[in-house]
Amino acid sequence: VNGGLGWARTPIDDMVRGDAFRPGACDGDDETGIDYRAVDVLPWVSLGLLVSGLVPAALAHTSFLRPAQTAAAEEEPEEQLCLACDPSVPRSFGVFFPFAILSVMCLFFYADFALGATVSLAMAANGETTMVGPVFTFSLWSTIVDSMRSGSWIISFMTLVMSGLWPHVKLGLLFVTWVMPPKSFSRRARRRVLNILDTWGKYSLLDSWFLVFSMSAFALEWESVGTDAALRLETLPKAGFYAYFFATLLSMLLGHI
Repeated sequence: VNGGLGWARTPIDDMVRGDAFRPGACDGDDETGIDYRAVDVLPWVSLGLLVSGLVPAALAHTSFLRPAQTAAAEEEPEEQLCLACDPSVPRSFGVFFPFAILSVMCLFFYADFALGATVSLAMAANGETTMVGPVFTFSLWSTIVDSMRSGSWIISFMTLVMSGLWPHVKLGLLFVTWVMPPKSFSRRARRRVLNILDTWGKYSLLDSWFLVFSMSAFALEWESVGTDAALRLETLPKAGFYAYFFATLLSMLLGHI
């Protein structure tokens, strides 16, 4: 009996440990109801918008659109033209700029709902290291929802407004100032809006630093005294973090132009 139990101990341990620690089938959702696989198409949509804007921009760069623009310029004075049609703006850039704005907005949508970072648990002892996890994952939207559920209304509201809504509002205003003529959006209002966007748009990069601080908050480590046992939490940035950082840089570039 002892011999049989000793022989069966290893496969039984492997079976029990495998069933206990093997994660179940994941459908891509978390407690916030986000299907991370569904938002994976948004970067391709963003790239598609950017590439599709190259075609009309190339046509505008040639003499193909010159007669239509000349006729439009003769019909209404220069003061009544939108920024995209202003003679000082290259025609190809005037056509491509709205596509670039929509592309960055789509990239921000992906960054808002995509997985931003994962937290894993690393245990080391006797020269061996075991990784458990990820034990926790978060995105921008899950941070807003979790903060609201925990009663941290101020953090939830500030994150929603500053990191979630403001980038889209900024790009939306930039799109309006670019395509709206002065008879619908006065030149004075356009100048004021552009000055505000140029001033406050520089602070958009702070959102990325807040994400870095959030990941650093989970960087905890414990080491045993007298033994080689150690325990640490490792935070790994994911595609959502890099997408938000890259979209912020592009948004600052568009606002500065």
